[in-house]
Amino acid sequence: MSERNNTALKRVLSRFSGARNRLRELTLFQLGAFIWVTGSLLGYHIYRLGGRGLYRDHYSLPSMLPMGIDFNAVYSFGVGLREGTSAYFQAANCYPPFVTVALLPLTFFPPHLAYSLYVLVLMLALFAMTFACLKEGEELLPANELFYALIITALLFFSYPVNFAFERGNSDLVAGSFAAFSLFAMSRGWFFPSIIALTISTQFKVYPAVLIVLLSTRFGVRAAVYFFALNAAALFILGMPAFLHFTSSLQTLTEAPSAWQGNHSLYAYVSRLAKKGFIFSDSQGLARKLSYLFFTGLFCAAWVKSWLSTRKHFAAGGQKRGCHLSGSEIGLTGMSFTLMSLLPAVSYDYKLAIQVVPFLLLLSRPESQLFESHARARTVAALAAALMALLLLPRDLVSVLKTPWLILLFILYFYLAWTGKKTCPGKISAEKGEA
Repeated sequence: MSERNNTALKRVLSRFSGARNRLRELTLFQLGAFIWVTGSLLGYHIYRLGGRGLYRDHYSLPSMLPMGIDFNAVYSFGVGLREGTSAYFQAANCYPPFVTVALLPLTFFPPHLAYSLYVLVLMLALFAMTFACLKEGEELLPANELFYALIITALLFFSYPVNFAFERGNSDLVAGSFAAFSLFAMSRGWFFPSIIALTISTQFKVYPAVLIVLLSTRFGVRAAVYFFALNAAALFILGMPAFLHFTSSLQTLTEAPSAWQGNHSLYAYVSRLAKKGFIFSDSQGLARKLSYLFFTGLFCAAWVKSWLSTRKHFAAGGQKRGCHLSGSEIGLTGMSFTLMSLLPAVSYDYKLAIQVVPFLLLLSRPESQLFESHARARTVAALAAALMALLLLPRDLVSVLKTPWLILLFILYFYLAWTGKKTCPGKISAEKGEA
């Protein structure tokens, strides 16, 4: 009997060892994708069947009519602009003037058709954002980059934040796609395409401006000079009155943001903590200031350390342009994108869709580009995949509030930025990529 038990135990251990070895054979991309997709499927299974007897085939989106309410606002600004500047100034336009001009051609279509066309633009932007991230790392074969980009786009198409963006007709996906291309162009050493793409991204949503610190590390101070000059020109594209009108409307919006569960900003999170009694109501202002100081301080510290390391590398004759993002740069990118959600007072959940940019950049390269230790790289990728699954689920159970998961993701990216490789590796031959 004892021999049988020993034999059975050996078989179990052998199978466990075999499964562990097969897990080790997975590439970083395969490991991260496996955890991300598995976590998402499990989360959606729990959400769909957790409706107290009713199957939930929706995304817990707040009901607002008509659909495309954010796009319809921009559409009305464009119609007003076509009628004259006086009509344009009558609306409280919290979008930069460039957005009204860029989307002006859609105002020649009926409102519902224009909204339908813009949702198609958002779908294309989602694919472009995904493809640019996979292309940057060159870990996959060229044919597989396109295939996997289509598969990931299809998966994201059915996620909560992306559907929220479609329902509102919001432009975060457009901003995210241009930001992703800017990072891709930066890694290839394309100065002007990188600056122009980041300028367009900033004009659509303002917050991508934080990425200029990364571009300045690669291209020097002139990147910031060109970036601010182009943004100034874009902000004044309709003249000084339109610029002042935009800043006034934006200030009004941010002074009294909604603190509902779909707003995952630090501002709204502090309000909810005060409402639950975790902090005193009269100390909300101090709590917000301390949290802003903490997160921006960590970001600045990580950036300074990375900048000093890269300066030393370049001074020693290291490659400066046309090389992949380093582990530290990907960590800083991840910190930047999480700050885009945490710091603005208004950050509704449709903005979560752009968090796939640093996540896919993380997965689209071998472990050796992130850390000296492969185990550390795989641990970071696995944790990021699990947190991404929580961010993309509808608001329910552990994912009702997205802010805690964003904070953990920020800390994870800080670890990568602080301890990851500071120097950018050389090009990887596409022929050596893995399927």
